[in-house]
Amino acid sequence: MHLEPLHLRAFNTLLNGGSVTRASLELRTSASNVRRIWQSLEDQLGEKLFNSNDQGEAVPTSAALALDRGMASL
Repeated sequence: MHLEPLHLRAFNTLLNGGSVTRASLELRTSASNVRRIWQSLEDQLGEKLFNSNDQGEAVPTSAALALDRGMASL
């Protein structure tokens, strides 16, 4: 499996920013593009990475935290 650097950057920004809106502002792209990247990563990995709560926050799953730990070694 090959994960695109842009997708990994968006994942990291979403994980650290906690919301699609904040990630889109930091990445200077649309919220819909961040959601598309999020969905693409989930499709490639076959696991849910974030859950959305009532406040619009992206809450990381255990799979997202594991991916983050794996990226730390890169």
